[in-house]
Amino acid sequence: MVIECVVVSVCREDNNQSIIKSGESGAGKTVSAKFTMLYFAMVGGVAQQTSVEERVLASNPIMESIGNSKTTCNDNSSWFVKYIEISFGWKGDIIGANVRMYLLEKPRVVFHASQERNYNIFYQLCASRDLPEMRVLKLGGPPNQQMELFRILAAVLHLGNVNIQANRRPGDRSYIVFFS
Repeated sequence: MVIECVVVSVCREDNNQSIIKSGESGAGKTVSAKFTMLYFAMVGGVAQQTSVEERVLASNPIMESIGNSKTTCNDNSSWFVKYIEISFGWKGDIIGANVRMYLLEKPRVVFHASQERNYNIFYQLCASRDLPEMRVLKLGGPPNQQMELFRILAAVLHLGNVNIQANRRPGDRSYIVFFS
């Protein structure tokens, strides 16, 4: 198993290693990375996960929320590169980690193909705005200001459904077509 060879090389031979996950949309790169992280957490031999391991594993849903969206090929397609640097102790336990996001596709916020969606975070915020948990977050300001935030959020989502087309008659200006 490749992952086991990496752990042996890092822990016993003190060599730095890299694992690169690549493939087509929907090939399972994100899921494979999750299983890799779970394996690293398990291999340390500690019965309970350490706070470092818990935080690294907990970062996955947050990053997916911010950088993933539904496409025609994949309901949870990643639109960024995730770089995770993990430091192991001499026993193979995770002692530190650094997680970075690169190359987030910013145009997706205002443009995506029909039958596809914007980033998951926008829909999650809209769907949860009335939940008691959101009130606990104390987004700040009175409810009417919070509602303005959600209106801006809705505007961003609507921008993804705008298409500007040229008018075919000479001298006429372009016009906007809204898609649902």
